[in-house]
Amino acid sequence: MPTKPDMRKAAPTADSPAAAPSGGPGGTLDSNRGETLVEVTGLKVHFPLRGGLFQRGAAAVKAVDGVSFTLRKGEVLGLVGESGSGKTTLGRTLLGLNRATGGSIRYRGRDLATLKESQLRPMRRRLQMIFQDPHASLNPTMDIATAVGHPLLVHRLVTDREERRRKVAETLERVGLSPAELFMDKYPSDLSGGQKQRAVMARAIIAGPELLVADEPISMLDMSVRAKILQLFLDLKNDLDLTYVYVTHDLASAKFFCDRIAIMYLGRIVEIGTTAEIFANPRHPYTKALLGAIPDPEKAGVPRNLPRGEVPDAVLPPLGCAFHPRCPVAVASCGWEARDLGALLERHWLVAGEDARVAESAMFGRPEELGVAGPRQILLTPAKQTTAAQVVDLLRRVREKTADDPFWRGVTECEVRGGKVYIAFAEASDPRLRVVAATANTEAPVSVACHLVE
Repeated sequence: MPTKPDMRKAAPTADSPAAAPSGGPGGTLDSNRGETLVEVTGLKVHFPLRGGLFQRGAAAVKAVDGVSFTLRKGEVLGLVGESGSGKTTLGRTLLGLNRATGGSIRYRGRDLATLKESQLRPMRRRLQMIFQDPHASLNPTMDIATAVGHPLLVHRLVTDREERRRKVAETLERVGLSPAELFMDKYPSDLSGGQKQRAVMARAIIAGPELLVADEPISMLDMSVRAKILQLFLDLKNDLDLTYVYVTHDLASAKFFCDRIAIMYLGRIVEIGTTAEIFANPRHPYTKALLGAIPDPEKAGVPRNLPRGEVPDAVLPPLGCAFHPRCPVAVASCGWEARDLGALLERHWLVAGEDARVAESAMFGRPEELGVAGPRQILLTPAKQTTAAQVVDLLRRVREKTADDPFWRGVTECEVRGGKVYIAFAEASDPRLRVVAATANTEAPVSVACHLVE
């Protein structure tokens, strides 16, 4: 099994030349045989939407909706997905910064999802987070020595001022802010973006944590310092025996930093496996789309099969597989519904032109019926001066022009019933993660939630 090169060396200084982070796809997987540090089972985080005074049963944003995985000591797990996929919420919930509404997060035998804030507070020494924006992470009125040393005061680890200052200087040196005396009495406004992120990292590790959740830690940094910060993460991992959860939308950086990658979409993990396996043989169409979006200078000008549309609303997620409205290879059982027909007609009118859109959309008496979520059968009301037969004929003509669209695979009936248009869809099935055989690393199989692998 391939291993990462030895990273035990002095941390690079803040002005050292950039270097690509050492690691390689997949890295070492000794952690697969190591102890389990965190076990997440059926985790849900739903944020209720406040309705009006007389509204009951208000909807909720399903930011995380039934996530399960195991994190082993010494491992780097990447949570990858577009904005709105739930990866940041999941990372925050692992540390108790968001409260879980279901499921469990077992860390060292304790379920963090059930602990009160007073019970979580002593554990925060071992569970730390590095946020996306280093500028907002530091108090502008605190000098660097005070900000970095604050955890030592909070957890009552070092009460002596001189000893605390010595510990801060040692930690700043470790993260590449050297010599430390030049930085300790400065304020965040005196530092560059990369230096601020190093100071944030120093504050995160000074109390001796075991798990670090890094939320897009390089996305707001200049390109010239991103590789150096990732290298520093790897150095700290090996020197301090850290475990990481790396939240990112950038598969390119995850490739060189992570041992395993979990692809998230609309609050769920749709594929999880070793980095080598994810890149060598992606199974889920969404994973393939993300990999296809990675810039490749050698393939400039080559058309890419990127997913259409955007991440759907997490309040009313699509029926069945949440990715099916954007999936080019969706099948009948993926979960088609009325709003998918509405989206198809919008795509058709975009090509047909404004005149066609105005004339054809006027044939539907209640356009809101094209936005209904959930039911397998729908009845469409034709407009006045329009018959149901004319609407069916329109849909047949649209189907001829969009025959390759996966939507039609899910339509089982389309006919006139009682003066309305009756449309039925195939029964929806919600795919769950299932283990499939790996090719790049047979000892670490990949799990995929997709009908195409069932």
